[in-house]
Amino acid sequence: ESRRNQFEVLIPKEIDEKFSGLLYATLATNQRTFLPFHINADFYPDTSRNNLSFNDRGNERDPADLWNRSIIFQCAKFVASKVPYIHDLAGNRIVWKMLEGSYAIAKQKTGENVPECFNDFWAEIRKVARLTPLIEDQNNTFCLPTEVNLLIPHNKKHALAMENLNLS
Repeated sequence: ESRRNQFEVLIPKEIDEKFSGLLYATLATNQRTFLPFHINADFYPDTSRNNLSFNDRGNERDPADLWNRSIIFQCAKFVASKVPYIHDLAGNRIVWKMLEGSYAIAKQKTGENVPECFNDFWAEIRKVARLTPLIEDQNNTFCLPTEVNLLIPHNKKHALAMENLNLS
């Protein structure tokens, strides 16, 4: 059976605080991304089609699991490379949700069991975030995180993200 190694990242125009994207294998699964976007790809779903198999601790040689993890890795690299574009297109709020979500995944703070391969999002996004003007100063200008000091954080999540990017 031949699979396409392409994927789609679908970013809603508007999100609320509780929004979490889903993984799609053409049809929606029950598996959340914990990120502010959906991912559609030619994943291998389980027999119920409700979840995808990543089997982080099981048979590391299962072709379906390897395929699914590989798609997530490719997607993480792609999304990270597009952070400046996403910031310009969809706004600062989406990018900060990406930082918060990917950090929560990497630090296992989602309250759910998230496949280990999703740590790739934090690993890749944090590299680009350090080099992207994401911090709005008092003049409503976006600056690089290294160009500002956060003296009085008005957003605790932003302060935590900066700290974890080693920028505070």
